[in-house]
Amino acid sequence: MQSTLANDGTPALPGPTPLHSAMGGARSGRLSLNEILYPIPSSVLREIDSVLPDINRHPDPTCTRLVQAIARHHGSAPDDIVVGPGRLALATGVALAAAAEEAESEIIYLSPTLEGISTSARIARMSQVSVPLSDASTQDLQNIGDLASSRTGLVYLCNPNEPTGAVLERRQIESLLYQLPPTTIVLIDQTYADFVDAHVDVDVTGLQRHHPNLIVLRSFSAADGLAGLPAGYVIAKPPLAHKIHEYMLPFTIDTIAQAAATASLNNIWQRELRIRNIIEQRESMHRELSNHGYRSPKSGTNFLWIPLGPASLDFAVACREAGIDVRLYSQRGVRVPVGRPEENQVLLRVARDFAIDHDVLATSHHTEYGHQHTPAEGKAPHGHQPCSVGELPGE
Repeated sequence: MQSTLANDGTPALPGPTPLHSAMGGARSGRLSLNEILYPIPSSVLREIDSVLPDINRHPDPTCTRLVQAIARHHGSAPDDIVVGPGRLALATGVALAAAAEEAESEIIYLSPTLEGISTSARIARMSQVSVPLSDASTQDLQNIGDLASSRTGLVYLCNPNEPTGAVLERRQIESLLYQLPPTTIVLIDQTYADFVDAHVDVDVTGLQRHHPNLIVLRSFSAADGLAGLPAGYVIAKPPLAHKIHEYMLPFTIDTIAQAAATASLNNIWQRELRIRNIIEQRESMHRELSNHGYRSPKSGTNFLWIPLGPASLDFAVACREAGIDVRLYSQRGVRVPVGRPEENQVLLRVARDFAIDHDVLATSHHTEYGHQHTPAEGKAPHGHQPCSVGELPGE
């Protein structure tokens, strides 16, 4: 394999091979983007077609139909729903609302997690405290409770976690809520909660009656497969919901996105079928990876985490050479979503061959991210940043 060097001396990855084109062109093999690659249901497409004649008009700034559909779906009051153009926009709105209550406010989150949350914190000028994710989720939450203080305006938990797929149960989050100051907002990002095994209880909306500082975030980009039409929502009790509304810009969810998201919620059986299929494929992939010696943890998402330590880059390069892009976390591991069947087979073939050539039992291990504090002016915690293969830091 020929390799060039990036500006910082990091080996640059080779370009896609002919297999990349054979699987459908430039948009194939992009598992690094964690997209749901099932076809959009016909009912959603019909709803999109029905609103196309109205795109010369402004979208509904209150998203009335969408808010009503979300409220029905969760059994919540419409006043508890705040919609926005995707999870990061909503997380930023929550961070701004939390920071407004304290002159020198901080956010605590587990690391690794959704990388964009650091940007949300910087926009809100919050100091960042990153708690290393370990194999013991109870200890992780205890660490958060020990670190929290009157300055802690926000605790962010991606549950299930991105990128590891680790799941916190309702009882664990409830225990954390009792450890935290009542003034600390707790944001639970449940973007991937639909992929959690049915016997695991992760629904925390019922806790809001006794913990009005609890906010639940959902996105239509995952189980609904609408990543190209950014939309999401948070469920929060007034007056906290009203406060978040103040930081959400109007007209940011366009007419097509509103129609598609509403139609998806109104056609639950198609949604549930897609979720079941993805879970079945995920479990099949997990079994095969385990058979090849990989210590990939159980996942509650549409992706798997493969901890490979220093071998992570070599694995990512092997995937790229086969026409598959995975999400590389340098020196830690790779995130591998469930793709189309042909992509999954390519990935598993790469994994099999890689296991033969490398001692994956020695390299496939969990490594913790260091605990860092950062100032409000805003540098993110130092550490290994995620990057798509071909987009390594320094390039």
